[in-house]
Amino acid sequence: MDSLSSIVISLQSEISLLKSSISVLEADNAALRGEIAVLTANNSSLKEVITSLSAATNGLGMMAAHYLLPQSPGMGWIGLNPQQKRLKQLVGLFKRFNKRTDLE
Repeated sequence: MDSLSSIVISLQSEISLLKSSISVLEADNAALRGEIAVLTANNSSLKEVITSLSAATNGLGMMAAHYLLPQSPGMGWIGLNPQQKRLKQLVGLFKRFNKRTDLE
């Protein structure tokens, strides 16, 4: 009977150790789930930042290509209408006239 009771006591202590190990593992599992949730939230924020940066760099690249690379005559911004061309000519004439009068 002693050996049977010692086996039962030994099994009960093993069971209590296993229960405490299970509770520790459950706490670790909960902590890991929390960390996974934080990493998932950070991942979606990173995706948003990367998407925004790629859109901005795409826009900057298009602007650089438009302003820095040579454009064919029919491409780019809408040309000046006749009134604007005449105004530009008059402004140029006025600037040259002012420059000449300043030199005299």
